[in-house]
Amino acid sequence: MRKYFFIIILIFTNLVILTYANNENNIMEGAVELGNELNYKNVKFIKKDSFEKVKELFRNKSFTGNFKYMDLQKNSYYRKKYLEVLKREKSYIDGNREEKLEEYPSKNRRDLGYCFFDMNGDDIPELIADDTPYYIYVFTFDKKSQKVKLLCFSRPTTEFLGDNHIYFCDDGKIGIFEGYFQLDNKGEWDSEMIFYSGGYPDENDSEKVKVLYTVGTREGSNQFKELRKIAKKNNETIYYNERNCVYCFRITEEQSNELMKPYIKIREKSKENIKKVTYTYNKLF
Repeated sequence: MRKYFFIIILIFTNLVILTYANNENNIMEGAVELGNELNYKNVKFIKKDSFEKVKELFRNKSFTGNFKYMDLQKNSYYRKKYLEVLKREKSYIDGNREEKLEEYPSKNRRDLGYCFFDMNGDDIPELIADDTPYYIYVFTFDKKSQKVKLLCFSRPTTEFLGDNHIYFCDDGKIGIFEGYFQLDNKGEWDSEMIFYSGGYPDENDSEKVKVLYTVGTREGSNQFKELRKIAKKNNETIYYNERNCVYCFRITEEQSNELMKPYIKIREKSKENIKKVTYTYNKLF
């Protein structure tokens, strides 16, 4: 299972393009490249019965919008360890190396926003340090090494949806990418659903713009194999969007809204519930 969070951010901000060496074209056999806006008119819609299968595939009931509160007094040890990193007194683990935090781009540590809760269900509180408009850092504590570990960091367009779930959006020049992700207790991504919408010229009226909607996932996620099964069984075309490395189906605007509706409700719920585990520097430390 791949660690995706940092990669996700680079993809959505167009800093890198990942490729897969499945064949000489770097995409899986049978998939068709989505191409650029001029090709969108040729992209086929998914059939209705196939969409029902896709809807079931991406119905993730584990998105609850709840945040597990961790008592501050009982978890004073972890708060102390996080504070040592924030004050740059101690290093933290980042992959296979140890690092010290850079100076915060916009403010000092006393002015950052903080969340403190058990994010991945291991009974160890994670710390989110929000340095908007620059980065959001997510730290955990590694019991084996007895050191603070960087789980991930992201842009401020990230939203935490309770427990180990995250939403990310990039509204850029090449279209809108929206992703819903699930993190396991090792900091690895095991579930994801990625939407894309992008405009393209109306061949019948140059002053009008049509919109392409897709939903899909990337190779390595839990849903990827099922996505391929749907395509094979129902003779559907899977498209590969190299802009975010997603294998996807074309859907209608109505179908896109239908898939997103329950997740939008979770986002609204999460914005309220996260306040229960949000702290100022003085309150937390």
